[in-house]
Amino acid sequence: MQYSILAHLLSENARLKAENVKLHDIAYTDPLTKVFSRRYFQEQLQREWDRCYRQARPLGLLFIDIDNLKMLNTALGHYGADQAIALIATKIKECAKRATDIVARYGGDEFVVLLSDIEPYELEYLIACIEQTIGMTGYSVSCGYCILIPGLNTTPQNLIEYANQQMYNNKNTKKAEVA
Repeated sequence: MQYSILAHLLSENARLKAENVKLHDIAYTDPLTKVFSRRYFQEQLQREWDRCYRQARPLGLLFIDIDNLKMLNTALGHYGADQAIALIATKIKECAKRATDIVARYGGDEFVVLLSDIEPYELEYLIACIEQTIGMTGYSVSCGYCILIPGLNTTPQNLIEYANQQMYNNKNTKKAEVA
């Protein structure tokens, strides 16, 4: 009798662990792209911010926006555009190879890559890799980045705002060059 109770408890424990893994995946993985969700990114941003603050280490953020998503939706339909978004996410992940790099979907056509202990030349190489790899698929993206050493006068939100603003500046420059 004690054996069957123990076996039942072990079985139930294994089932609960599997359910917890599923719930974790639902909460922290974007279902379309299979990269991390914005929720996960925000939790990791705060954790990495705190660590880099304590250690006076650089923290970088790459902000990526898919160019001409409305045109993609019109040309490919929503299903086709979703496939393009998923492909682009895969290409970003292929380039962000370091074990500590965190790729997440930030919004509909926006992605972020959180980069701990990154040097400017490494980030420039990553951007070149992403732009070239995605360019080979026939799509394009606009990127912006920021590297900060967290301090008393900065916040994680500053990192996001600076990288996002640079991305929009780069996107507008591209549009002006085409016009």
